[in-house]
Formats: sequence, C-alpha cells, structure tokens
Amino acid sequence: MEQWIDALFSDPLLEEAANRFGTTSAEAKKLGDFENYVYEVHKDGKPYILRLTHSSHRKHEDIQAELEWVNFLHKNGAHVSVSYTSVNGVLVEEIRVEGSSFYICLFDKAPGSLVKMDDERFGPDCLRVGGEP
Repeated sequence: MEQWIDALFSDPLLEEAANRFGTTSAEAKKLGDFENYVYEVHKDGKPYILRLTHSSHRKHEDIQAELEWVNFLHKNGAHVSVSYTSVNGVLVEEIRVEGSSFYICLFDKAPGSLVKMDDERFGPDCLRVGGEP
C-alpha cells in the first residue's frame, strides 16, 4: 500500500470498520495490504474476511457492483464467498478520513489453507475446480 494511505490507516479506523459489521478488531489477523487491507475477524466464533479499500484504488459504485455480483453468483449455486450487509443494512460502508474514504465490506472466509507454488500440494489436482481434467 502506498505510504500516504498507510499514514491514514489506524487501529481506531480498523475498529470502527469492524464495528460496522457487528464484529471487533480485538483479535483481527492481518492477511494482506497490497491493494486492500484484508483482515480475518471473528463473529460468534466464525471467521470472516474484513476488507478495507481506499478510495484512490476503487470507487464505491464498483465495489457495490462487485458484491452484488458475488452474491448473485452465490444465490445461483456458485462456490464463492458471500458478502454480508453491515449493521446499517448496506454491503459497503464508508469511513471518511482526511478528505478521502475507506470502503469496507465483509465476506465469508473460504475454507482451506494457503497453497504456495513450492508446496507439495500444488499441481493439477489443486487447481482443478471439479469434474474430469
């Protein structure tokens, strides 16, 4: 993430983002911060993915469309990580910070584990979605 965006990001921002989706950042685990800040958070003992995207990277409307598409796919049988509405009933929350915004959304955490290219599990069986090769 760019340094100027990192300077805007803070623990109170993360806590507010988590609270908007009925969870907390108390035990949040950072998973990434390249294009988005991505955290694993928990709610009622279940893991979720909390994603924060700076407004310099994507527009609110684009994120909204992405989440609606993902949820449409889920409703029609695709194996995707569904996104959830916030405590305010919206898919995308906005938190303003110094003349810019962070857009926040919450997803199911997909089951499984990270597989790297040098992992013995990496190969055709790992990459096949289903059915015959």
